[in-house]
Amino acid sequence: MRFSMRRLTILLAVLALTLAVGCQRKPQAPKQGLGPGAELAVAGFSNPRHEWEMLASCPLDECNIVEPAVLQDLTRALTTKLQQRERNFIPPSVVRQCQELVRFEETAGSPQSRALQYWLEVGSCVPASYIMVPQLMFYREREGGEWGAKEPASVKAYFYLIDVQRGTIVRRSHFDETQKSLSENVLDAGTFFERGGKWVSAKQLATDAIHRAVVELGL
Repeated sequence: MRFSMRRLTILLAVLALTLAVGCQRKPQAPKQGLGPGAELAVAGFSNPRHEWEMLASCPLDECNIVEPAVLQDLTRALTTKLQQRERNFIPPSVVRQCQELVRFEETAGSPQSRALQYWLEVGSCVPASYIMVPQLMFYREREGGEWGAKEPASVKAYFYLIDVQRGTIVRRSHFDETQKSLSENVLDAGTFFERGGKWVSAKQLATDAIHRAVVELGL
């Protein structure tokens, strides 16, 4: 028996909605808080261009240079999200002053260990018990409109929570997404429909990354 185009369209829509319900991402349980009396400092978004700045390695073909205006916009989005959660923190403007005071010093070890040492010095300068460091590695804006993109948005970012006294990264959130259509990634139908079935902007992807990181870092 042949299906008419109308019936086929209806069946596909029902299948998509069923998958959207069944494949919803389970919300991740919040991490345990920082503990009473812990001072949290939040750095602004940075776009590392040198190995010694990177807390995680990033191949050149997977990283790009991001406009300062984008970093400033995402820093505002991050601080707004933390304020909405009534989280007390030392703002990026204060952390920036210490970033300008602390000089990077060449030491033994991997580039990542040197980058960690730099941020520990910044956290001690603030001073703070913990410092959150967001790093934007790749940012590509959507080409086209919400209903027909020639090139989808793509964002890759890392968020680190560093314990200044212990000298370690205690938590990390990684976001790496290039939006795909429903036909390309049926298993992620829940997220597709949550976004209204539209091609979203890079800013929306980065905002999703911020919301996820705040939960995963226990903030």
